Amino acid sequence: MIQVREFTEQDAQSVGSLVKKAVEGLPKETYGQYLSEYYSRNSPKALLDFLQHGAIFVAVEGQSVVGTARLDFIKQKIYGMFVDPSFQGRGVGALLLDAVEKLAAKKGFKQVVLSSTIPAARFYEKRGFKRIDENPANKAFDRIVVSGPVVDMKKGLFSTKN
Repeated sequence: MIQVREFTEQDAQSVGSLVKKAVEGLPKETYGQYLSEYYSRNSPKALLDFLQHGAIFVAVEGQSVVGTARLDFIKQKIYGMFVDPSFQGRGVGALLLDAVEKLAAKKGFKQVVLSSTIPAARFYEKRGFKRIDENPANKAFDRIVVSGPVVDMKKGLFSTKN
């Protein structure tokens, strides 16, 4: 049974390995030149640094990390959503997105934004996200660079903040 929980320091290596496995499944002709950037942004140190201004969730089956997603509290943005290719289509992404959206709503966010790869955009649309921009070039979002063709998306939330 797949469960979603908050990331711990012990998950850092597993998340890095998961991201490597997931991005290697992206179309090489489109995203291949950006793989080293994906790896560096998901190194154990980068993940631990992210916790200073956000939250990271992991989806686990037994002891194995099979998915991950991040919520940046400052930018109100979802980053780093990856699912092990052998677990795609089994609800892992939906569970992670639910956890991220629930935390964002609890923090009082009115909406969340994300930048999706082209292949993943349909998944987000099915989950209520709307396209706000399509950019075929590299795009910088403050400190985090999204590499390769992306679709910027947003979704309104209902706050659960008391």
